[in-house]
Amino acid sequence: MVAERLRPSLATCVTSALTLVARLTGREIDEAWLSGWHTRLMIPRRL
Repeated sequence: MVAERLRPSLATCVTSALTLVARLTGREIDEAWLSGWHTRLMIPRRL
């Protein structure tokens, strides 16, 4: 896995980002998800 080759702090950030994506999309990241089309989500700097 990519996260295993990274520094611990960076690996934690990658893992957290992947967990966030899974929560936003409602599914775990797998081969089908990686090869599919995705909608971009924009988060404004100011609300």
